[in-house]
Amino acid sequence: FFKAEDGIRDVERSRGLGDVYKRQAKKEILILSKAMEYFPEISENLKQAKNRNVAIRIILMSPELLKRGERSKQSKIIDAIKTALGEEAMIRFSDEIPIRGSLVDPQNEGQAIFLVEDPGVPFFLREAAITSHPSVVKGLALMFNLIWKYHSKEIKI
Repeated sequence: FFKAEDGIRDVERSRGLGDVYKRQAKKEILILSKAMEYFPEISENLKQAKNRNVAIRIILMSPELLKRGERSKQSKIIDAIKTALGEEAMIRFSDEIPIRGSLVDPQNEGQAIFLVEDPGVPFFLREAAITSHPSVVKGLALMFNLIWKYHSKEIKI
């Protein structure tokens, strides 16, 4: 459990801000992830956001940098994303994912959940953070947009 601005949340249930995708996202969802293994848990919420014309952009780790098993999982997740969301979900790949997380409407009263990437520390020892602090959310969105524009690429899979 960790302290969120609106109370205590279980990290697993808060993963990817699924409840926010479902009910609150109005314009944009930005996702940074290694392989987005949790997509099945949030796919219905993202579909609902897409149906409200919310833009969805996803940056994943470049497949060639993943181990064979991780690459296979990522490929299956990408197929699931394309099946569920169609071409509306834009996916790019980067050689570096410094922070894993999601941002919802970062330019307008947005929210973020993030986890700093620390390869030497097991996931269960890492702490996630949820914030709606405007400067933090906008700063994370700026980082996302810089990675999107300058340090990511489309890969045909």
